Amino acid sequence: MTDNQYFLKGWETIKELIRDRGYSVSDKYNQLSETDLKYLINNDNLDIIGAKADGSQICVKFINMTRIKVSYLQGIINEIKTAYKKITIIFVTKAKPSSIIRKLETKEEHNVQVFYLKRLQISPIKHSLVPVHIKLSETETSGILIKYHLLCKSQLPALLQTDAICRYYNFKKDDIIKIISKQKKEYNKEFKYTGKKLTEKEIILEKNLLKNKLIKKRKALLDRRTELRNYFNTNYADDILRYRYVK
Repeated sequence: MTDNQYFLKGWETIKELIRDRGYSVSDKYNQLSETDLKYLINNDNLDIIGAKADGSQICVKFINMTRIKVSYLQGIINEIKTAYKKITIIFVTKAKPSSIIRKLETKEEHNVQVFYLKRLQISPIKHSLVPVHIKLSETETSGILIKYHLLCKSQLPALLQTDAICRYYNFKKDDIIKIISKQKKEYNKEFKYTGKKLTEKEIILEKNLLKNKLIKKRKALLDRRTELRNYFNTNYADDILRYRYVK
């Protein structure tokens, strides 16, 4: 892949990230052609700004440089902070960020993140095995502490801020995250049958699926049960809830 191709894919992932964090962006960013984007990339002028209803904003700047000095990024931070009061800054760098560059993330007053471009070719939350992550409100957090008889948040299992999903959503220290994963149900355990006929429970399932045109009507008992089993095992699952404390 060429550098431009990496940037184009990274651009799409960043737009998704901004939306997933609850920011809205101007339509002009979606109307940029590939030619426009390549021009901005080659002139090191590719960036995007999003905003929320509460006035907070996010600014993402793509850095098309092989060698990056901290002083260069610090200058950009100062410039942005002067223009905007409540803003999160993201740098997407072509070069792999050094440990020194990463230290910019540790300064809380900056609210800065640095992402390596090659790590943004695919959105991390799109993977089929990645569960849903939801940040809880203070009220919801209090309810969880009471429900599980916890004295403090840190008694919950930890989720490190360096975690890929944690970084994607920019979860902060002390946040409580609800993680929802799916555990598929098994037909043979859910519908315990011994005879040749479909059980009452199987018949109810079959009627519902046929009514909604989710399966096809089969004549033979074996075919009917196979149809039900295949659909059930593929589409039915329980939500498994976990709670994590961002550390």
